[in-house]
Amino acid sequence: MGDPAWAGDDRFKSVEDRLSNHGEIDGHIGQSTMDKTAPEVMELLQSHGVPFGVVQRSSDLLQDPQLAHRNLYRYMDHPEMGNIPYTGH
Repeated sequence: MGDPAWAGDDRFKSVEDRLSNHGEIDGHIGQSTMDKTAPEVMELLQSHGVPFGVVQRSSDLLQDPQLAHRNLYRYMDHPEMGNIPYTGH
């Protein structure tokens, strides 16, 4: 986010202050990230050493590059549902 002016506000100086004003902080963060996708925010934060991961739907997991790299899903024919992914080892 760079160094936004609001970050230096005395209302956010201590942990207690930030907890008391977390709604306002959330609003500022929301404004600065609204034009980014969740994966873009994740990559940005991780590039600055912030441990962050996107919460994914089960349908998102089928597109996850790490799970694909690890060959987590195996596709098998189901008699009623057709060719569907199963988690495998």
